[in-house]
Amino acid sequence: MKLHRVQVVLEEDQWAEVQRLARRLALIRGRRVSASEALKELVARGLAEEAKRKEDYLALLEELSHLGGEAPVGQDLMEEDRRAHDERLGP
Repeated sequence: MKLHRVQVVLEEDQWAEVQRLARRLALIRGRRVSASEALKELVARGLAEEAKRKEDYLALLEELSHLGGEAPVGQDLMEEDRRAHDERLGP
């Protein structure tokens, strides 16, 4: 698996949460867990949740199509919602 190095700037409270997560994971796993490893786990969880939401959304569209309604074609409503959410969060 090819890995990519990234640089992330976190707010103080976010950094504290990552450190707390690393300590909790270390207790569970019985070994040291770095902040980097904790962040990778958070990213993996977030991506899995996003994939599940998209899967659920597509299943709902499929259900709607069987009810005789029309699903929006060519529109990625998930992407539109994500973009609107990002805009609310700001830069």
